[in-house]
Amino acid sequence: MDSQKRIKLSSEFRMLKECQDKEFVPVKRFREAVIALKQREKICDELETAYEEQHERADKMLEVAKKLRAELEAGKTHFGRNQMKKSDRDAFDHVNVNNIMEFMKDMFRIKKFLHHSWSYWLPLDKRSFCAKILDQLDMPTDMEPEWFWHKKIVPLINSKMCDIRSEATKAIQKAYLSKWRSPDVSMYIV
Repeated sequence: MDSQKRIKLSSEFRMLKECQDKEFVPVKRFREAVIALKQREKICDELETAYEEQHERADKMLEVAKKLRAELEAGKTHFGRNQMKKSDRDAFDHVNVNNIMEFMKDMFRIKKFLHHSWSYWLPLDKRSFCAKILDQLDMPTDMEPEWFWHKKIVPLINSKMCDIRSEATKAIQKAYLSKWRSPDVSMYIV
């Protein structure tokens, strides 16, 4: 609300209070007071609707936050193809992608499939996958480490594991199909 309008409204209310003691109220002052009261009611209604809208938005945000916290506490992370865009990555993500790729390539030589508990947050257990990979990553200091693990690192690991498996499958198919491919059959061309 403008400071000039506020001053005008307060002066109108002062005049109305002064006129209450008198029997005769000038019509002009009465009309100005009525207009000021209507403006005040309109402003109050606008503030109430704005408050209700903000309250609804806050309730929705709180609901989403509760859902995300429940997923995090339950250890649920969505596996499958990584949906994190490259444009959403920060400096830590770009450095961590290379470290994760090197670690996963070394591990893929020994293990082709990850254990079902690979995404659990177990930084204190030195034998866990989490502790082994956290030793090689850069962690931001302003983020909660568990949140960073579940929302940034786990999707990156999953994406890199999918890429490595895909490359291995293509290499096997290429070796197999090139061995049995005859020059006249074009359906086996990869």
